[in-house]
Amino acid sequence: MPILAYALRFALPIIFPRLGLEAPSELITCCAQYLLLVIFSILNLRNGLWSAVFGVGSLSNFAVILANGGVMPVAATALARVSEQYAAQLVSGSIFAYAIETAETKLMFLGDIIYIYFGYASVGDVLLSIGAGMFCWHMTRK
Repeated sequence: MPILAYALRFALPIIFPRLGLEAPSELITCCAQYLLLVIFSILNLRNGLWSAVFGVGSLSNFAVILANGGVMPVAATALARVSEQYAAQLVSGSIFAYAIETAETKLMFLGDIIYIYFGYASVGDVLLSIGAGMFCWHMTRK
């Protein structure tokens, strides 16, 4: 189910126009993706702590994206640390479902604020990663 959720995020904006349909909004794509992730977490709650950590990460990302109209806000400080091309894409809004932080941004503490080598991550991303790692460990113990 998580693979389907992430595939939806990338596939819907590509598939709909090719079918002659208007691409779904960032908000609709986000809701579909995170609904699947939350359902996955709920269905697996009895299977260990990993699902709760994964679920909290999913809900954290969903909250900030929903509060910002379907886009994940990226810290304004990112502009100084990323390539000029990536910075220009962020500022212009041409990266699907991502936007640079503005004065109107809500819940920025849940946005992409953690610098990592290849970009930025959110608290939710970290929790999702920890939950996924715990899941892998859990599966090796079965």
